[in-house]
Amino acid sequence: MKKITIKKRMTFEAAHHLLNYEGKCSNNHGHSWQLEVEISATKDRIEWNNGMIIDYSVLKKFIEDCLLQYIDHKDLNIHLSFNPTSENLAVWIFDVLKWGLSEEFEWVKLESISLKETENSECIVREID
Repeated sequence: MKKITIKKRMTFEAAHHLLNYEGKCSNNHGHSWQLEVEISATKDRIEWNNGMIIDYSVLKKFIEDCLLQYIDHKDLNIHLSFNPTSENLAVWIFDVLKWGLSEEFEWVKLESISLKETENSECIVREID
């Protein structure tokens, strides 16, 4: 059996500051966050779907509707109930997308998400099998 994987990269703008932290990031500041979502399905599952896991435009709209509308151009400290470190934010994004995908696209598996707050700082979340 073959597994096929696709990725969708998107960006969003959001501000945050780190709680219980001493350093520059304790001050409110913003990032152009880069999000990469990796999903997969098996070959037999996509054959009935015109050979696609999900059309890229459908996946883009899903990510916008399920996630980005709630955090894009927002102050994450105001809109989220946790300390918005890259790690905490990435885990939350993974959980939100995993739940949404299971509701709408049950044949899809969320493999990983990658969240960059800068070009050189990235957090990756994968589930342990």
